[in-house]
Amino acid sequence: VNVGIAVSIAEGLVVPVVEQVEQKTLLALAAENARNIQQAQEVKDGRLVVENAAGAQELALSPDDLVEYEWAWRTNALKPQSITSIQAPFVYMSLWDDEAEKSYPALKNEILHLYWSEPLDLPAGQFQAQKSTLGGQSAWYVKDHAGPVRIDDGMLIYELEK
Repeated sequence: VNVGIAVSIAEGLVVPVVEQVEQKTLLALAAENARNIQQAQEVKDGRLVVENAAGAQELALSPDDLVEYEWAWRTNALKPQSITSIQAPFVYMSLWDDEAEKSYPALKNEILHLYWSEPLDLPAGQFQAQKSTLGGQSAWYVKDHAGPVRIDDGMLIYELEK
């Protein structure tokens, strides 16, 4: 699979980081971004293990937990109905604690917002896209596409180029 993406800073400055990416999806790129921030993450026996400069920390996971950087693929099929906000268990891979002065994995209840279709201009074209937000991240979906076509993780924006 050849995927072309454009990465931009949240303020809108477009920085073409990758012209062609072979055998990678947006999910793989988001996971790679998360790994770069944390150094090492993996799931073992239903637990998220995060290793960073402060050592290893673990967090128990359930199948219903939505995890930072992967939730957008799991919520792709949700469509706004009469209820457009859902409380969801959300796993932060690295949440900063001011008192402890360190980051750690954390599970918090957050609100998943589902929005009706809106116009979206991407390098790949113009679309009517449904937007979802969760934990400071946003994802946009279009009909007949398996995953999100745009992701804003609060720091970087990933967009479908073609």
